[in-house]
Amino acid sequence: MNKAGCLLAAGLLLALGLPSCRIQQVQNQPRTITVTGNGKVKIPSNQANITLSVITRNIDVVEAAKENSDKMSAVKKAIREAGVPFANITTSNYAIRQEESYQNGRTFVQGQYVVSNQVNITLGGVSYAGAVIDAAVKAGANQLSALTYTAEESDDSVKQARLLAIKQAEEKANTLVTASGATLGKVLRIVEEQIPMDYMSNAGLRNAVDDGQTGDITGGDYEITVSVTATYEIL
Repeated sequence: MNKAGCLLAAGLLLALGLPSCRIQQVQNQPRTITVTGNGKVKIPSNQANITLSVITRNIDVVEAAKENSDKMSAVKKAIREAGVPFANITTSNYAIRQEESYQNGRTFVQGQYVVSNQVNITLGGVSYAGAVIDAAVKAGANQLSALTYTAEESDDSVKQARLLAIKQAEEKANTLVTASGATLGKVLRIVEEQIPMDYMSNAGLRNAVDDGQTGDITGGDYEITVSVTATYEIL
């Protein structure tokens, strides 16, 4: 019904004492496009976290535990002598288990007792991480589980990564919309995700140790990554 018809009907309904009708305008939902953008900023790493283990084996559980305790004491002493403060050295995941196996696939055999203990080291600098690992290995540590480099993220670095992410998202949206013959409008929604990244993986650490080159490990750069998902209006 058009406006004139509705007004006429309203007059008739009013004359008859019935409720009048209202004209409602339904607004169309805006066309939108959603894209993602990433911003990356590299800053020098200035912190290192190291996890090493002492693992001992013996048919006598008491001897295995004693040997492990003696070696761990020597490892922690060597780490302190390498310049690491006592407060930055902690132990965790102490465990005792007995090895088990089958002979000829049928006979169950219990083997030696295995005692393991981890030591976690936090370094305020990265230049001597290799030297600390070398000292610990020489003192009795026989497994290195993790080495991660991080950095104190400044507000300026995060802001820079955020701006780069938004810029990339806007450029991507503008390219797609322009190619379709439309015009990019205002941004309607932005969701941010910050993704911290470590410099060296565990696999890289184990390879360095196997090659006997732990003293040459360097921190490199720490990468701050910000990812945004942005929704824009299409005009």
